[in-house]
Amino acid sequence: MIRFLKKTTVILLVSALTFALCGCFVGAKEIRLNDFFGAPVTLVFSSKHTASAENSVVNGINSMLAQVEKSVSIGCESRVAAFNGAECGEKVAIDKTAYDMMSLSLSYYKETDGAFDPSVYPLTDLWGFSARHSCVNGAEKCAYDRPRNEDGSFPLPEEKYISAFKTLVGYSYTLSNADGVYSAIKTGAPVTVDGQTYLPKIDLSGMAKGYAADLAAAIINDAGVKGTYISFGGSSLYLADDNGDDWTLGIVDPNSFFRKEFARVKVRNKFVSTSGIYENNYTVDGRFCHHIIDPESGEPSESDLASVTLIGDFGAETDALATALLIKGSAYALGFLSSRSINYVLVTVDDRVFTDVDGFTLLNDGFTVVHP
Repeated sequence: MIRFLKKTTVILLVSALTFALCGCFVGAKEIRLNDFFGAPVTLVFSSKHTASAENSVVNGINSMLAQVEKSVSIGCESRVAAFNGAECGEKVAIDKTAYDMMSLSLSYYKETDGAFDPSVYPLTDLWGFSARHSCVNGAEKCAYDRPRNEDGSFPLPEEKYISAFKTLVGYSYTLSNADGVYSAIKTGAPVTVDGQTYLPKIDLSGMAKGYAADLAAAIINDAGVKGTYISFGGSSLYLADDNGDDWTLGIVDPNSFFRKEFARVKVRNKFVSTSGIYENNYTVDGRFCHHIIDPESGEPSESDLASVTLIGDFGAETDALATALLIKGSAYALGFLSSRSINYVLVTVDDRVFTDVDGFTLLNDGFTVVHP
């Protein structure tokens, strides 16, 4: 969650789901843009600009958001939805946006030893964390669906489905670009449970907000706009140059019920992406279940990390890697990040904080901070 308390100060809840805005700069203009993948998108101008420059940014970003969602959202008749409905071995026409995102996803899959894997979608759906389950009515029904409990949780899925859907994990396509004509061939094999056949499917929402943040940053910078930031729900954030000043980013304790701010960092001209286990979750039969599914186990991740915040030069990269590194845990994450130009704040479930951010300021004595 981000809240403006004073100029160049932002408070961020390290969350996979929700950024919120309360308060603003004196004279700042806050604009609610089109929702994107079900999440609110907020643009804030903290400095005065011409109406034409602001309108150019707003219209450009809204148009871009609509185009990206039309291309890759599985909740509409997108190119990715068409791919998901295809049989194994079938060739599907896609557009450049889907091609670019599927290419990036494949590179992050390889970089993270399979931890970032959009083909985990059937398992995400099985555990009750896909967008399908948030539909009030009219949602497609599946044989493995369980009715919600009174507290909103789901009964645990049957092991036969977990085992079967794990065979669908692992990149399930090959891409082609022939002189600007893009296509994807679905690879892999279907699986059958109780006479019902299930196909490999992908969901690119795990990096979509970061990808859109990259495109939004280009629109903002091309317009020459300064002192601006844009928030994509709770996954990604772009903080443009605030007329030469840094933004102060306040990080909120993911292990605190009240989500109190526990640290601050300085950020400028960077993308910030977060992933955490504590928002989209439920507890059933004494087991804590959250939306970040480990492709290897087929179950919610059980690493030592409660949240990962990454600060880097590319939104798609920080968005994808934040999820992957949370799954892998702190030891893997620290080794992975040691050779990359990405700053980090990793918070464990037992209140340890690993960070390499210059000027990191701890506000709460309840944490043990470990610097590289």
